[in-house]
Amino acid sequence: MPAEFSWLTPVLIGAAIVFFVDLIGNMLSFSNRFVNALVTALVFAVVFGLVFYMGFATMTVAPIPAG
Repeated sequence: MPAEFSWLTPVLIGAAIVFFVDLIGNMLSFSNRFVNALVTALVFAVVFGLVFYMGFATMTVAPIPAG
């Protein structure tokens, strides 16, 4: 994949994870919109926290030179 599209892979993986987390949240909330949003946010926070806590993913922040 060309370097200018290196951002695409994590975005697609993140979209798939959010889709499944939302699906779980929707099943747990019995289709109530407010509760669905709340449960989805909580499930996402737990999954996101576990992924980074267990070391499956890491985040590094580095400045990108302009130009």
